[in-house]
Amino acid sequence: MSVKKYKIVLIEPSQMVAIGLKSMIETNPQFSVIASLTDIAKYNEFQHGTADIIILNPLIMGYFHVLLTEFIAITFTILNILLAYKWLYCKTRNKKRLILYSIYFIFSVIFCYHLKQSYVIIAFAPLITATIVSIIRQHTKKNIFYRLGTLLLSLIFFFISIFTW
Repeated sequence: MSVKKYKIVLIEPSQMVAIGLKSMIETNPQFSVIASLTDIAKYNEFQHGTADIIILNPLIMGYFHVLLTEFIAITFTILNILLAYKWLYCKTRNKKRLILYSIYFIFSVIFCYHLKQSYVIIAFAPLITATIVSIIRQHTKKNIFYRLGTLLLSLIFFFISIFTW
C-alpha cells in the first residue's frame, strides 16, 4: 500500500527559516517541499504543479503590527487573570499585598487603554469579576472596602489619564 505524499510550498522571506522548516518537514516521508518562495507574489509565477499544503509566514502579508499587538494583549490578559485570581484569594489582613495588587490594577487599566483603547477590557474584566466574586464570598466591610476601592480607584485614574492625555 503506497502512502500519499503531500506536496508543500513554503512562503518564507528568511532563507534560514525556510531551510530549517524544509529540513524539519522532510523528516516525515509523507511530506515533500516542492518549492520555497520568498514572497507571496512569486506563488503566482510558480508552475511546478499544484501544492497540497501552503505554509505561509503571515508577516509577509503586512499583518505584523496585529500579531505584535495581539501578542501583547494575550500576555496582559493572562497576567491580569492570574493576578486577579491571586487578588481574589488575598486575605484582607495582608495589607501590603492588597495595596500592591491595587497599584498593579490601576496601572494596568491605564497602560492597556493607552496601548490600544479596546484593550481596556483586558484589565477591567478580570478586576470586575474578581471584585464581584470576592464580595459574594466574603461580605465583610473591610473586604468590600478594599475590593470596591481598588475598582473605584482604577476607574478614577483611568478617567484622569484620558483627560490629561
